[in-house]
Amino acid sequence: MTPTRLRLVGLLVTLGFLGGDLWSKEWAKDTLASHVHPLFLVVSDAEAGRTLGELFAARGVSTGTLGDALGRGVVLRARLDTGLDPALPLAKPEAPGQIFALAGVGHPAPRAFFNSEGLRQSTLAAALASEWRMEVPGAEALVRGGLWVGAGRSGLSLDRRVEAGEGYALLDRSVELIPSLLKCVYAENPGAAWGFLASAGPTFRFAFFSLISLVASCVMAWMLFVRAGLSLASTIALGAILAGALGNLVDRVRYRVVIDFILMYVESYQWPVYNVADIGITVGVVFLLIEILFASRKAGDTPAPARRKAT
Repeated sequence: MTPTRLRLVGLLVTLGFLGGDLWSKEWAKDTLASHVHPLFLVVSDAEAGRTLGELFAARGVSTGTLGDALGRGVVLRARLDTGLDPALPLAKPEAPGQIFALAGVGHPAPRAFFNSEGLRQSTLAAALASEWRMEVPGAEALVRGGLWVGAGRSGLSLDRRVEAGEGYALLDRSVELIPSLLKCVYAENPGAAWGFLASAGPTFRFAFFSLISLVASCVMAWMLFVRAGLSLASTIALGAILAGALGNLVDRVRYRVVIDFILMYVESYQWPVYNVADIGITVGVVFLLIEILFASRKAGDTPAPARRKAT
């Protein structure tokens, strides 16, 4: 295969994995929900008077799924509060049990955190900064802009009539693909594989992983589109790895975290949640290993030149 065709193959592999990664993360962000990233709906004037079941059904949540969520108490009604003080100690009785925000600084929106016992000695802004791994000034600005504050789960049912301006949050929604084996869940990784550096400061973590991803992407792009002499397997491998590095880099720039959503599990055993970018990197590494293995075998099978007999 000519170098031009190989570069075209590398470009197609890169764009294919990158497009699939970015699209799937948007789907996960808009469809799946967790306690830190709820599926949050604000009732518009046109939706006022509908039932709670109809409100969520219009967003793709089935009656069965919503009914199960209501039974487990993972649907919350909220109100917009613009009078909260960032310095409000969470130990005060008026501090809300759960707080939601439609937009988080440097994070996929919406956000949520639980006012747990471990946060009782913290201020509202400090708790937001700790739970969302963000800088305190950004958390203070978010509080002053107004937060959606949890008003309780009691009294919610499928037949409840909603009012304009109300907010409802579904705290848990996953999609089962293969029962007891594979499903889609929402997760965010502020570090790398297996949570590496997840507890580091947000500024350091962002700079560290972004720089590594950027340098690695430039090196692989140079090898893929400038350097000649690659095989088909190496071209596919580098294209997949480049797409994976770029996909996760885009997440870090947009959200300061990487969105993961693919979960493989058997009973209580589960693999760390991953995404399409991780699949691209894994496929690329496997192809490179195969290339190296076959190259070494081919070199080992080449007969050595015969020595001339002494006369």
